[in-house]
Amino acid sequence: MLLKDLNWLDPKTFAFINELEQFPKDSLNTICKLADLDKEIIAIELKQFACQYSNFIPDVSENDFHDIKSKSSKIIYIDEDEDIEVKPTEQIKCDKCTKCLHCALILLQELSCQSNLFCNLFTLYKFVLLLPSTQTTCERVFSKLKIIKTKLRSSLHQEHLNPLMLMSIEKDILIDSDELIDTIANSSSELKKLLI
Repeated sequence: MLLKDLNWLDPKTFAFINELEQFPKDSLNTICKLADLDKEIIAIELKQFACQYSNFIPDVSENDFHDIKSKSSKIIYIDEDEDIEVKPTEQIKCDKCTKCLHCALILLQELSCQSNLFCNLFTLYKFVLLLPSTQTTCERVFSKLKIIKTKLRSSLHQEHLNPLMLMSIEKDILIDSDELIDTIANSSSELKKLLI
């Protein structure tokens, strides 16, 4: 069902969407539920965006569109809920096709920033492009679990296993060792005597 929903967001299907009176009953349910967005609003915005998509492309010349794409790959996204900067790791390479999800996202980004149009649809596209396409991350976590929880450490409780897993998986996160020692030392009087 998720792949069927993703297909509706592909600019190649916009011509078909233009011919529809309304979306089929079961379409967009899964993706809207995962992204926690209202299906009716997404359906309306997607229908409007699909109808106007071909009009947006000629307004932006090929050079401007390429410039917008190169700028958008360098933008630092800030998560409003957590105040964390998320920097894109790689620039997505697309040769001005205007027929892929990334190109649609760029147009939606420009429209939602300039005129507050299609904000929910822009959020949905961001969510879709962040979905992992493989299970390698999950498989890596289980590989780390196998390394950490060996036969000798089989009595590890969940409260100890969680931090060990996080430290093993998220090695690239910088941790201030002094702050960590202070936090651990302040957790009990015995540790405070030993560590400080």
